[in-house]
Amino acid sequence: MADFIGFTRDPFPAPSRLPRSSGQSRTDIPGAPVTGLDAPVTSPPVAMPPADRGTGARDTLVLTGSQGTSADPTAAAPQPVPAPPESAPAPAPTPKLHPEMPDAPEVKGQVGKWIHEAKKILVKHGMHPRQVDARAIAIMIHHESRGNPRAVNNWDYNAQIGTPSIGIMQTIRPTFNRYKLKGHGDIYNPVHNIIAGVRYAIDRYGSLDQVPGVRATRRGRPYQGY
Repeated sequence: MADFIGFTRDPFPAPSRLPRSSGQSRTDIPGAPVTGLDAPVTSPPVAMPPADRGTGARDTLVLTGSQGTSADPTAAAPQPVPAPPESAPAPAPTPKLHPEMPDAPEVKGQVGKWIHEAKKILVKHGMHPRQVDARAIAIMIHHESRGNPRAVNNWDYNAQIGTPSIGIMQTIRPTFNRYKLKGHGDIYNPVHNIIAGVRYAIDRYGSLDQVPGVRATRRGRPYQGY
């Protein structure tokens, strides 16, 4: 059989082209499908919040609840609340004296003379003048004997055991004998009795202002024996 050469349709026909002078595109042809590069590019519509044209301000996102709060950075920071001023402590009240004894402000009279005489002797024997508080001594004398050098207490415990309190400072004889100074051994002598009583009080309490009766009287409380 002789060879036969046949002709068939081009399975890939060239796309029809429009002349450039026509000014048309595939999209201009009615009914033509819009595909490929000729298709217009479109995006889905996006709703935008309206802008404040007056001030240029924009909406601020505020998160609440467990997410916290985002404050406007342009807002003024809250000012700390000042602490209330501390009130100055009230001054300590001035101790009031027991109404029975006005603290012998000048330690005058005969009792005052005895006190000053005893003080001179005590300072001469080594005591500092400030240790011998004349007002404290006057308080003790007033409450112990009312200034009577011959006073004897026959009713308290010391009297019951045979050693009554004697003299202007109401010292018992064993105490007087222990704290008297040489040449000043008369328990009924007011100066001698003051010397022994002061030395005993300072030795026991450290100072005359620490004697319980003196402290109590200066604070408006009843006197206590020493």
